[in-house]
Amino acid sequence: MKRVLALILALISCITLLTACGDSGEKEPEGPADRLDAVLDRSNDAGKFTMRFFDHILYEDGSTTVRRKVGDSVLITFPDGKLMLVDTATPTAGPYVARYLESMGIDYLDYLLISHNHADHTGGVAAVVSQVDVGQVFMTADTSDEYGGTYYGKMMEAFQNKNLPITHLWEGDKLEIGGVEITCYNPPKDYDFLAAPGGVEVRNNSSICLRFVYGESSFLMGGDLYSMGEATLVAKYGSELQSDVIKMNHHGYEATNTLTWVRAVQPKVAVATLLLDNMKDLAYSSVGSKNFFLFADGCVKVSSAGDGKYEVVTQFDRDTTQLNCENLPADGVYKVE
Repeated sequence: MKRVLALILALISCITLLTACGDSGEKEPEGPADRLDAVLDRSNDAGKFTMRFFDHILYEDGSTTVRRKVGDSVLITFPDGKLMLVDTATPTAGPYVARYLESMGIDYLDYLLISHNHADHTGGVAAVVSQVDVGQVFMTADTSDEYGGTYYGKMMEAFQNKNLPITHLWEGDKLEIGGVEITCYNPPKDYDFLAAPGGVEVRNNSSICLRFVYGESSFLMGGDLYSMGEATLVAKYGSELQSDVIKMNHHGYEATNTLTWVRAVQPKVAVATLLLDNMKDLAYSSVGSKNFFLFADGCVKVSSAGDGKYEVVTQFDRDTTQLNCENLPADGVYKVE
């Protein structure tokens, strides 16, 4: 009897201990913050110029650390609600771009702009235009393709299947969309898309370069301009290129984004789409720019009401062990004036 009583008491003790542990109030550790919904939310876009830089999380061979090159894709929302998608990333990442648009409830793009004929900018065209309707395509007059015509041909086929109107942009062209003044600085009308030595440098320096001005706010996008292309524009336009927000040229590679270029632009905010192992010391910090990196910050939203003030929202909290720069605010919202 005593043995049975002892067993009962022991059982009660175990139950009490387990109950106490369950009621300790301790919470399971939370996973990393993910503010993708806040970045993609369009409910407060009216009256603002907004750029959304899409990140595409792709990995090699199932690895969680080695990321593929996925290219550029940036969605611009104009103050009147019109939409422009600038580039469509790689063929592999294109469906991710289409998925972002779908999650935002977008089935129509007023404009699709292709900065230049490289697969990490044109590759996702088929995935995008098969899902959404497009009102107007802007691109260069370049009909060459160093990849044997594969990607250019597929892009043009996708445009032709939808009977999309195409306009070639040149240096000196000006547009006005939703109260935003747009100036094109590149390529020049005498640009030789087939020039020797050809290849990557010629394609990249043919990139469309646009400056957007909304009230007191300004934004600059130059595709994959190389250092020579940057030098040419600085020599021609100098301080006219000054813009508060910039997409770093050629994803943020050190071979571009020269100090001469950065000093001419004098940005307050700069966004890079490159991978961690491609990043070198960047000149942007030398002019006081707040720099954002898709590999560390995830998708990034930059918006302004045209008052020269900017709000930046990042998808992820920044892991500063990966990046030698300042922490971001805990809520992922950064104010820049």
